[in-house]
Amino acid sequence: MPLEIAVDCLPDALVAARHATRLELCDKLDRHGMTPSTDLVSGVVSRVPVPAFAIIRESDDYIVDRATLDAMVASALRAAAAGAHGIVIGVLTTRGDIDLSACREIIDAARSVNAGIAIAFHRAFDDATDMSAAIAALADLGVAHTLCAGAPGLDHTTRPMQERLAAIARARDHAAGRVGIVACAGVRAPNARECAIASGGWVHSSCRVHGKFDESQAAELSRLTRGQGGHAVDTL
Repeated sequence: MPLEIAVDCLPDALVAARHATRLELCDKLDRHGMTPSTDLVSGVVSRVPVPAFAIIRESDDYIVDRATLDAMVASALRAAAAGAHGIVIGVLTTRGDIDLSACREIIDAARSVNAGIAIAFHRAFDDATDMSAAIAALADLGVAHTLCAGAPGLDHTTRPMQERLAAIARARDHAAGRVGIVACAGVRAPNARECAIASGGWVHSSCRVHGKFDESQAAELSRLTRGQGGHAVDTL
């Protein structure tokens, strides 16, 4: 059960890296993660032994205008130059399709700096109108993995956990290895194994309690991870 932990500051990243398979670097986790500073990216990359992906998110909306897209392109360039092992993107059209044109602009920018940078997709995936078409589009873009909460919107509590797990499992089955599925949103030790089974392995958590990173949560998830055979570093 590989574990990705989302963090928004260097001290938390240094602690989380003791337990995680991979880090997702963000700013403003209280807004579900916005683009991190280049100082955070470079500081983490230079000091932790696990891969660190930078989220590229300049707006609370998954549908972006030209100015926001330009900002995302610029952020992707900076994140790649700062040494991010991957970037996490997510743009939809007004019809709820993956915005291939916008995503390609962002990806091309990052890969103009680092041709081998990995690409991931965030929870915009859950708001796509057609899951099968979304997976096909992500595969076409070369996306390695996508977060999946199994519920639309950013409030995962609107859907019961068992329904979310079933939706995550459907995404896994539709993806069939073309795109990795990473279960997210409310992942904690009591439900981590179920989430991992639904996704096919990977889970994502911010390990936050009352708005602050809690190492005990990370340690417990890490213990479960190690119980599944250790946490080999993987850039899926």
